[in-house]
Amino acid sequence: IDVINTKDKHIAPTAAFNTSQPTTMNRINQFTTLLVLAFLSSGANAFAPNCSQKNSMALKMGLLDNVKFLFSDEGKKKRQELERLEREEEEEAQRLMRERRLNPDKMTEYEENVVTRRAEMKARKDKLQEFQNDVRTED
Repeated sequence: IDVINTKDKHIAPTAAFNTSQPTTMNRINQFTTLLVLAFLSSGANAFAPNCSQKNSMALKMGLLDNVKFLFSDEGKKKRQELERLEREEEEEAQRLMRERRLNPDKMTEYEENVVTRRAEMKARKDKLQEFQNDVRTED
């Protein structure tokens, strides 16, 4: 290495350092950089829509995407049909309730089912409470 002496300062010329041959640290830095770039580029499109389905279906993510459908004739018909079905289900449930209340045999059966259902729920709750107490005592 040629050293230049300038007023008691020893300066090595830059040509003396061979930067064309990568050192171990340079290789590690290059590898890390490539790894980070590969990771970032692979995840760059993670939340982007799939390009293979272009224009076949619009991307709908907003709260107001269905407003146009809701107020169209088709949307109104579907909404009315859904309301009709819900109303029929509620009427059927009320009819069964009235029938049960008017028939003593069905009311007795219903009350037995309620007692059984409540006992099962209490058993589950007690079992859960016991489990939680066991876990707390183990800590």
